[in-house]
Amino acid sequence: MKHGLEIMGIGLLDVANNKCMMLRAHQTIGNSALKMRNKNLVEYYISVMKRYSKKLLSITDIVVADAFFSTSTFEKGMSELGFYIVSRFRDNACLHYIPKKEKRRGRPRVKGDKIDLANLNLSCMEELHIDGLDGKVYTLEAYAKALKKRVRLVIWRMPGGKCKLFFSTKLSMTGEEVLKTYRTRFQIEFCYRDSKQFTGLMDCQARHKRQLDFAFNASFASLNAAKVFIKDNGMDNSMAKVKSLMFNANYTKLIFDMSRCRPNRTLISKIVKELIGWQPKAA
Repeated sequence: MKHGLEIMGIGLLDVANNKCMMLRAHQTIGNSALKMRNKNLVEYYISVMKRYSKKLLSITDIVVADAFFSTSTFEKGMSELGFYIVSRFRDNACLHYIPKKEKRRGRPRVKGDKIDLANLNLSCMEELHIDGLDGKVYTLEAYAKALKKRVRLVIWRMPGGKCKLFFSTKLSMTGEEVLKTYRTRFQIEFCYRDSKQFTGLMDCQARHKRQLDFAFNASFASLNAAKVFIKDNGMDNSMAKVKSLMFNANYTKLIFDMSRCRPNRTLISKIVKELIGWQPKAA
C-alpha cells in the first residue's frame, strides 16, 4: 500500500439483520513508516484497535476479521485487549482433535490426532444444518497450532470437496453463530462500495493526513445517516434511491425558491411527493 491510499475500516455488524454501520476509518501507513516504528502491518493494526478498544468493548467483545488476521500475533494482541476473534484459517492450517481425558501420570496432552480434512472423524464433531448453504457443515472444539490454543472450529465441505475453515476463540459460541458472524463480515465491503459510489470516499484531493482522515470518516458518516434515513422511512436498502430522492428534493426546493412561490403543502402534498419522488424508478 502507499501512504494515504489505503484505509482500515472498523464497522459494527448486526448479525441478526445482516447489516453493517461504519464506526471509524483509519489510514494505513506505508512500509517506510512501519520500518521507522519497527512494526509490521499486523502490529500496526493492533495499535489502532488499542486506540479505540475501550469504546469498542462497550459495544462487543468479538472482532471479526478475514484470514489475513488469523495469526498468533493478532490473536494475542486482541486477547490482551479483551477481545475474542472470529476469523477463517488458511486452507492448509494445522489443526488437531482434542484428546479424551486419560487417567495417567504426567502432564495431560494438549492436542490429539491431526485433523485430516480428506478423512474427517465424524464421531468427534457435530453436523450443522444451515439453510441455503450447499455442502455439509461440521463443528467441533479443536486445537490450532498457529494460535497455540483451543478454538471453536467450523468446517464447511463444499460440493466440490474443498473445505473452508472458520473459527472463534470464544469457545462458548456455537458453530452456527461462528459461521453466521463471519459471513456477515462481508457487509463491510458493501459499505466501501456504497461510499465510493455515492458519498465521495474517493473524491478528496487533499494530501494532508488530517484532511484525508476527515474526508474518509465524513464519507462513512454520510453513509450511516443515509442508512438511518432508509430505516426510518421504510425504504428499500438502496443508496441509489436515497441519492435520487435527495437530488429531487433539492431540485424541487430550488424551483420554488427561484419562482418565489411558497405553496401550501397541505393542499398540494401529492404534487410535492410526486416531484420529490418517494419511489424513484430507474430509467
